[in-house]
Amino acid sequence: TNDFSELMGLREELVDRYGDLPDQAKSLYETHRLRLEMSGFGIKKIDASPSSIQIQFIPNPPIDPMKIIQLIQSSKYIQLNGQDKLKILPQKEKDFEKLEQRLDQIRKILRSLNESAVLNTAHVN
Repeated sequence: TNDFSELMGLREELVDRYGDLPDQAKSLYETHRLRLEMSGFGIKKIDASPSSIQIQFIPNPPIDPMKIIQLIQSSKYIQLNGQDKLKILPQKEKDFEKLEQRLDQIRKILRSLNESAVLNTAHVN
């Protein structure tokens, strides 16, 4: 689905039919939700592992370049990696250990860039 309301409806229907979602289904839901959230940022790809998060932008993303520069300058854990990628390192060894932690960090970065792009932050538990 390409719509937040459809995604939320699908999740609600699954919970109604089968009860609480297993962790794998929750991960799939949250990952797809993040894809929808990042659509207004010109993000081509996100690689998130326990050791780092890399965000790759399309050429000429709809984000003020100064926002990206300010983001990099605001933290020694955020680096420019080539012309079109941001690399985010964990502040502590286990900060990105769980998928939920990586998703939270990605959303934090998106919120920082939000002033120059469109972000739908609807959250469903």
